[in-house]
Amino acid sequence: MSLAPYLAGRLGADGQKTGFLPLGGKVIANLFELPSSREYMADILDNMGLPTVNRAYAQGTGYTAMSPFLPFWKVFRNLAYSLYIIMFVVVGIMIMLRTKVNAQTIITIQSALPNLLITLILITFSYAIVGFMIDLMYFIIYFLVYLMGTVGIIGTPLKAIDRLMSYSAWGVIFEGRNSIISAVSLAIGDVLSGLGTGGFEVLGTLISWITPMYLVVALTFAIAMVKLLVVLLKSYVMIIVQLVTSPLQLLLNALPGSKAFSGWLKKTASYLIPFPVAAAMFIFSAILVGDPTQATIFKDVFNNGSANPFGINQSHEFYSTSGEKLWMPPFTLTGSVDMNTQDIMVLLGFIVFLMTPAAVKMAQDWLQVKESPYTSEAFGTLGVGVQVGSWPLKTAIGSYERQAQYRQQAKIFGNAQYNQPGTTPSAQPIGSKEPKTN
Repeated sequence: MSLAPYLAGRLGADGQKTGFLPLGGKVIANLFELPSSREYMADILDNMGLPTVNRAYAQGTGYTAMSPFLPFWKVFRNLAYSLYIIMFVVVGIMIMLRTKVNAQTIITIQSALPNLLITLILITFSYAIVGFMIDLMYFIIYFLVYLMGTVGIIGTPLKAIDRLMSYSAWGVIFEGRNSIISAVSLAIGDVLSGLGTGGFEVLGTLISWITPMYLVVALTFAIAMVKLLVVLLKSYVMIIVQLVTSPLQLLLNALPGSKAFSGWLKKTASYLIPFPVAAAMFIFSAILVGDPTQATIFKDVFNNGSANPFGINQSHEFYSTSGEKLWMPPFTLTGSVDMNTQDIMVLLGFIVFLMTPAAVKMAQDWLQVKESPYTSEAFGTLGVGVQVGSWPLKTAIGSYERQAQYRQQAKIFGNAQYNQPGTTPSAQPIGSKEPKTN
């Protein structure tokens, strides 16, 4: 007697398809739009007829994360159900042939059947598993904020959570990022002017005056933000891929000795962990920099700055003791350098922010998951497109710079040909004049 009709389903007298797999699919056929595992389980219990509390569809953390991709996941789920029958036959043949998993273990029905049943459950609930992991990611972010709130450094945790949840990577750092860039540039200027003694001190002061420090800091800030945004976008794309293709990836778990589920779980976690890590780095950087509206750190420059975006409690003892001499390790800013501790704190906060992309990659490496080459290739192609698209602008700028250089050389050497637009200088000796024409 074949089990295939009972697994794949067959048409009944009422025209409805009945069977183990169709009935299992109906359990999650009417999925709500929210991927949260809590709502998912509530929907399962409702379909089973068990009394549950009324649902509350609140818009917020993790609830509507992956609902647009739910139809795609259903397609792969149905495909995995179809391939599951083939997998069942393959495992049965392996049992009959007494195939060895390793040198000591032979596949038996006792060892293979649990994997088959567990794999079917994992495929059915793979969407809920990803939803639960997304909820866990947000929980870690909330926990970090409230952990700082318990010690009083963050005075209004809800304000910090709203900042982290409602803004892009560019806007999440500081509502008054121009003020922060100004603060860092002024702090760097103070550091340069305080380096060394004698002639070195004069040299540092001159560098702090001559160098457009605001522009340097702003460009550094922008480059770090672009690098971080690329890393987070890669992770977001791979989360979608992991969700949609999860039924097919988990199907391999039916094979005896397979570690498909643990590998899939670790990969999904590696693509979710960058977001809590980035949030932790943002919070730590904000704490070191302090409240940009307070004159205690930024003096009178930022009296008109924007509101404190993370709700930093400037009256905390961490800031009240910041006026004391800060310990500095050897070979940094030690010796006769008389540094303002507040400037050093600002610089440390800025450096922590610049380390965010590296911290995200370090967290992924900690899970021992290699970066997907496909996203790198996609963003590499995007970089080529940007280079090709910017070629006309680069050409125009280069032509303008060459013409300006020619005119400057004409003023120095007196060669009239340098002043002709669209021409290049001839191979005449430097300093020779053009022949007069009648």
